[in-house]
Amino acid sequence: MAWRGIGRTGQERQLIEAKGVGAEAAALATAAGRPGVAVVLTEQARAVLWTQLLDMRTELSALRRTVPTVAARLSELRILLDADPKGSAS
Repeated sequence: MAWRGIGRTGQERQLIEAKGVGAEAAALATAAGRPGVAVVLTEQARAVLWTQLLDMRTELSALRRTVPTVAARLSELRILLDADPKGSAS
């Protein structure tokens, strides 16, 4: 639902456009008598951006020790991915 190849603002926009999908899925699961599934679906919908953000923040200590140039480049790329290009949110 939120493609990683676009900036954070674009991801948020995509999720806003899909607003209600998680709630609708949870409502359907509840109507089907599966409240546990409804809770899981709600949490999954809520956690999309957080999961992506955490995935991008993997610790680089081991990489820095073994291949410092690659670790430095990865850090640079993280900064670029976190910043939306000026005038473009998607």
